Amino acid sequence: MDVIDLGKIVVGGKVVKKSGKVGAPSFKKSKNDDGAPKEELVQPIPTKRQTRGMKKKAEEVIKVVTQDEETDDKKVKAATTTKSSKEMVDEEWDCPACTFKNKAKSMCEMCETPKPRVLLPVVKEWEMKMIASRKKDESEKEIKFNGMFMFLMCGHKMCIFYGLTIHPPPLPINFLIHPKYTLGIITPYDDIDERDYDDPNCNSRYVDDMYANYRAKEEATSTRPGYMDDRQPSINHRMRAILVDWLIEVHLKFRLAPETLYLTVNIIDRYLNKKMVSRPRLQLVGVVAFMIATKYEEVYPPEIRDLVYICDNSYSKLELLDMEEFILKELNYNVTVPSAHAFLIRYLKAGHADEKIVRVACYILDGTLTSYKMLKYLPSQLAAAAVFIARHHTERRNWSPTLQHYTQYTEEEIKPIAREVLAAKAATPASLKSVKLKYEEERFGRIANEEILSDF
Repeated sequence: MDVIDLGKIVVGGKVVKKSGKVGAPSFKKSKNDDGAPKEELVQPIPTKRQTRGMKKKAEEVIKVVTQDEETDDKKVKAATTTKSSKEMVDEEWDCPACTFKNKAKSMCEMCETPKPRVLLPVVKEWEMKMIASRKKDESEKEIKFNGMFMFLMCGHKMCIFYGLTIHPPPLPINFLIHPKYTLGIITPYDDIDERDYDDPNCNSRYVDDMYANYRAKEEATSTRPGYMDDRQPSINHRMRAILVDWLIEVHLKFRLAPETLYLTVNIIDRYLNKKMVSRPRLQLVGVVAFMIATKYEEVYPPEIRDLVYICDNSYSKLELLDMEEFILKELNYNVTVPSAHAFLIRYLKAGHADEKIVRVACYILDGTLTSYKMLKYLPSQLAAAAVFIARHHTERRNWSPTLQHYTQYTEEEIKPIAREVLAAKAATPASLKSVKLKYEEERFGRIANEEILSDF
């Protein structure tokens, strides 16, 4: 230890040693209680200058130790990560789902796959082996996942995720291990409810359960195809198409919600599937189904006198009320159904739809209401086909991993349905023009004036 002149040391107000050296403690002579002489060790007290010097030296030692630890951590990060986050943002990257080259985007421009923060080499192994180094004991864990992985090393030696060997398999799941940023899985689909999770108006916490319930009930609440041949000798599918076309015009004039129109058509088909209806009373069934749907969906439904008026007074108010009772009893008062429009809203969100895609999809889906042949498809299938056609029309990629995840339909399953939807649209008689006139208006973007091709 360095020897520095201390000057004098004062202990308890008394001078212990007038001259001494730091590092060489002095001794104070005193007596015990019995009067025997003894020597007490007196530690040197440094001055302020000496305290500052020792503190500075200690800081230098700490800095050297810290730099060594940071170097070790950097070596760990360099071994496990390939590029910094800034480099990953600025550079071009290949989408892991469709291999499309993107630049400075957080999501693939073609398939909307989220951008991986660190790209790992894809190998053919179907498992991930993780060696977890814990603080108290070391243990080996073998965990199997079906997913494509994103990996960022924590770098802290006491972290349980220190030292990993990863083999990413090809199938995706959504999973996260580290609570901060150590290990996670890159899913080829986007979590469309993440930004709305805390918004009570969006019901993001329950939306997956809601649509799972819709998918379970849509077949039971849909009409079986071909019911006209068995149940309705007096009417045919052309009369049904004329009735629905007229109701689309009525719905537009009252400026009602889209769900009202789809529920109206559903009630008509379900009632016709159970009860035989004569030709003069078909319009009565249609307008009463419209009345039931408006009562169920609208805040301010039209009054009965307005409905009598649009029927040109062909039916009285009492006839409308009696038919309402007959229809509701026949349907067992079950008017809560998953419509194609309910699925369409979800699928448009999953497809990151812009305004034009929304208009085209609604135009296509509204056109399926008049087609009797489209009853053989489920509402979710028709909604998915409408989104498929709209994306193709706007020169977006026809299908995406996000859409496949939320619709549970692959592109190969939807493509023939989309072709048949466009074929039915092309075969629609010119006299059924309510949908076309509706979407020729400025507020609907004049979508009906555009040619929609089926070249997919």
